[in-house]
Amino acid sequence: KLQFLYLIGMPLGRRGGGMSGGMWRAVAVAALVQVAVGQNCQVWNACNPGFMLKINANALACVGAACNTALCCDFTCSNAGWAGCAATTGFNDKPGLNAISCGANIAGCTVTACCDATCENTVWTGCVAANGFLPKVSINTIMCATSAPTSCTPALCCDSNCANAGFACDPGFVAKATQTAISCGPTSAFCNNARCCDATCDNGGFDCNAYAGQIAKAGQAGITCGVSVADCTPNACCDVKCSHPGYTCPPGYTDKATQNSVTCGATVADCTPAACCDVNCAFGGWVCGAGFE
Repeated sequence: KLQFLYLIGMPLGRRGGGMSGGMWRAVAVAALVQVAVGQNCQVWNACNPGFMLKINANALACVGAACNTALCCDFTCSNAGWAGCAATTGFNDKPGLNAISCGANIAGCTVTACCDATCENTVWTGCVAANGFLPKVSINTIMCATSAPTSCTPALCCDSNCANAGFACDPGFVAKATQTAISCGPTSAFCNNARCCDATCDNGGFDCNAYAGQIAKAGQAGITCGVSVADCTPNACCDVKCSHPGYTCPPGYTDKATQNSVTCGATVADCTPAACCDVNCAFGGWVCGAGFE
């Protein structure tokens, strides 16, 4: 550079070559610019794939050597020499890997530098079925906020299940036995009776009194019919009374006046003459004595 500056400042008579002062000055400046460009990593800007210019590239001169990746560049998280986030369960690539610097050594590429935690991370166990949560589908692709598993949250990683504290079955329904394994959706607002509950015999949509000779079994709230009130039946929910049309007192007996209030049991077979009938005069072939009829 000093030589070119000397040429620029040299008196016209000493430059020689038949060139004017202006011509000498133009040649010197052009040569100086060419040398300066070749010596600056920022201007060179030709890092290999998986590398990026060092942060101080503008101040890195390539004096005595051509600019190259080793001199001018740092490793990035996209470098093929790093195993990558997929090698560690529960992590995925941060956005823009090719713009994340690992420094001058590939060892600088780490899970912390290059990866964000996913909901699949084994350190985070927030989707607990007993607490009302199940993991979302494809949790290995759901990114948490940072590389720290603690940045994963139920709102981000979990769906509500039927056991979620935000849901309760309506009267006439009881929670399914498998409620912890049934996913509702993003929140408990997606839980409902059809998905999470079974109908019980005390459901307002079913009434044993609608069936002749039937009466509600004891403990109806604890008797499960099925998925809906349509599954409730007299066989499941009702006991038989003496007034059931399927029962008739045998010969020699007459229906008790209280038949409609006398419960036999679960079926007509449980009805007996002793429970449902009174003896009449024809019982056992008995006949009136002489002089009576």
